[in-house]
Amino acid sequence: MGRRRTNNNTVPESQLETLPLIRDVEAYEDLLDLLWEAPRIAFDTEFVPERTYRPVLCLIQVATEEVCAAIDTLAIEDLSELWEALTRPDVELVVHAARAELGFCLENGGALPPNIFDTQLAAGIAGLGYPLSYTKLVKALLNFEPRSAETRTDWERRPLTDGQIEYALDDVRYLLGARDKIGARLEKLGRTPWYQEEMNRVSDGVKGDFERGLDWRKTSGAGNLQGADLACLRELAMWRAERAERLNRPLRHVMRDDQLVDLAKRKPRSQDDIDGVRGLGTLKQSRWASGVFDAINRALDMPREQWPDRKRRQGAPPTPDSVQKILSAILKQAADDNEIATSLVGTREDLKDTLTWHLLGRPKSSEPRLVRGWRGRVVGQTLMDLLDGRLLVGVIHSDKHGLELQFIEDDE
Repeated sequence: MGRRRTNNNTVPESQLETLPLIRDVEAYEDLLDLLWEAPRIAFDTEFVPERTYRPVLCLIQVATEEVCAAIDTLAIEDLSELWEALTRPDVELVVHAARAELGFCLENGGALPPNIFDTQLAAGIAGLGYPLSYTKLVKALLNFEPRSAETRTDWERRPLTDGQIEYALDDVRYLLGARDKIGARLEKLGRTPWYQEEMNRVSDGVKGDFERGLDWRKTSGAGNLQGADLACLRELAMWRAERAERLNRPLRHVMRDDQLVDLAKRKPRSQDDIDGVRGLGTLKQSRWASGVFDAINRALDMPREQWPDRKRRQGAPPTPDSVQKILSAILKQAADDNEIATSLVGTREDLKDTLTWHLLGRPKSSEPRLVRGWRGRVVGQTLMDLLDGRLLVGVIHSDKHGLELQFIEDDE
């Protein structure tokens, strides 16, 4: 159910009203009234990921420009209207390192917030460092150090102490103030569109991961397999995920990645086949070993054309390591010149993708991310000019860096 929003006046973080821990429906409903009126909401979560298939959401922290509060999600059964309030189109949701919180919104509310300000990502685009922790960001921008003594808390245990609740509330208490300072810097640098482009990419990634489900190709050791081995790994990983979800246990509690890869290589199809294999004692004695054999049999019985292919770069010729090192140096200097962390601009894999794309004739259908959008402005065009022979590279003295690269246009 939607509620009408009114305007609020901002108050300093130290003067925000702190509500008692929300554990009953009446207090929860009162908080919802405030959230529906808020034009922007700071949002954070505390959860436990280690013991279950999906993380257990234990606490939700929110702050408006007037109040901050924590909701005990283990005590409030129906949170559907909260998710609706957080994902509505007329509110800005302010989060630090947003991927986990976006995942909760998508899983529990069925939608991503359309207006997201991720202070960690925005700080990186604004040249303040990346990835900055929330504590370092608040200290740098607001000259205050949030509590950090409860980082190892088991958030499922009840009752929570006052110190734990205050620690959790600090995670949202200063977010709106930090957001204002970062937003002003983005505007001053003309980089607000850069941030929005990158935030859209992150949101698309979260949505894609959610829709695809578990990516079996990320199994440690999968990159060394091919053919029937890879087909077996795919079926085994799907079996493991289904069993882990049914038992609500972490994947590794059902079977470790290294065991999964070993089975994919050995391809046991009966109990006799695994009796002599080390490290599979639980499987040998288990009633669910038949699931492993069924998965392997499915893989080996399917037509070869249905086997998965390894993801590889298309057949571009190998590039000398010296060329890759030069391009890495150019990437780093471009990032330094724009005061953006190199890891945010691009990685070694991004450079390999860009080189492959260049050597294959730069097909429009597969432009790498280093030549698109804001990355294209920061470094992509320089890389293309260099690869086309339109730029020469030299080394000059710099008061700022000591020595740095200089790019010279080739007039010939």
